[in-house]
Amino acid sequence: QIIKVEDWIIYFFSLEWTLRVVSYVPLKTESGEHRSFFTFLCEPYTIFDFCATFPYYLIRYHQIEGIVSLRLLRFFRVFQLLRLKKYDIYLTTMVRVLMNSMQALHIYLLTLLFLAAVFGSVIYWFEKGELVECLE
Repeated sequence: QIIKVEDWIIYFFSLEWTLRVVSYVPLKTESGEHRSFFTFLCEPYTIFDFCATFPYYLIRYHQIEGIVSLRLLRFFRVFQLLRLKKYDIYLTTMVRVLMNSMQALHIYLLTLLFLAAVFGSVIYWFEKGELVECLE
């Protein structure tokens, strides 16, 4: 059931990306020049959307499994959610709160890393034993 939902979401974003690429019309920039089609294809959102959908088709229709790089490319689906944030006030609020709390989050992560190093060293010290070589 969840696979069907994932399929429909990927199809929707693929259709949206394809329509966006096919219907591209160069607009004049502030300097009066036209942006090229290649410049449009190299924009971050265009690349992220392509990288989010491309591995799905390789895995689904060509049965290419086990390639770690394809699994990492699936991470780009998160960027599609970031693009949708401008339409949802709750997601926009959550992103704003996280951005305002960044200093506190950095302090928390630094403390967490420090404590992990200290307690990891303590556990290593308690668990170390004497090395006994077997002479047979």
